[in-house]
Order: sequence, then C-alpha cells, then structure tokens
Amino acid sequence: LALDNAVKISGVKGTVAKIAADQLIWSPPLTLGFFSWQHYWSGQPLGEAVDSATDKLWPTLKYNWTVWPAIHVVTFSMVPLEYRLLWINCANLCWNAFLSSMANDK
Repeated sequence: LALDNAVKISGVKGTVAKIAADQLIWSPPLTLGFFSWQHYWSGQPLGEAVDSATDKLWPTLKYNWTVWPAIHVVTFSMVPLEYRLLWINCANLCWNAFLSSMANDK
C-alpha cells in the first residue's frame, strides 16, 4: 500500500518501479534484520548474530529475487487494492516459513 502512494507511475512502468523499490530498498535490510533477530534470540551474541545473518543474506536475496518479483507482478497488476494486504500476508506466511528454515540451517 505504501508503494502505491510512493510510486505514482501507472501501467507496466509503474509495476516495474514498485517491484524494484520493494526488492532493492526493503528486502535487503528486512532480511538482514530477520536473520540477526533470529540468531540473537537463539542465544548468539549480537556481533555473531549479525555475522551469521550477513552470511545468509546473499543466498537468501538471490532466491528472494526469483520469488517475489513474480508475486508482485500479480500484486500490482491483478489484485485489487482492497485485497492486496491479504494477498501479501498469505505470501509472507510462506516466505517466513522459508526464512525460518534458512535461519535454522547450519
């Protein structure tokens, strides 16, 4: 919803701009934060948790960039605005299960 307000371009160019903004601005810090939080609350010291998160960041982002652009093409081109939050929450449920699996992978 925030991307719809931030990116005022319509059509295919707008969809591409929204996907790029989501994947390049939001995904890296949120993924790093997720892994850091998971490792820290699993008992690792903060510095070690951030190091572990950094090690997992690039492989996870590469996979993220194969999954989420397709989800967002559907989001921004087919899902009505009033249903986008539900759609994204369903996709995030599956994605968070994947991230939890990655966080626990040694």
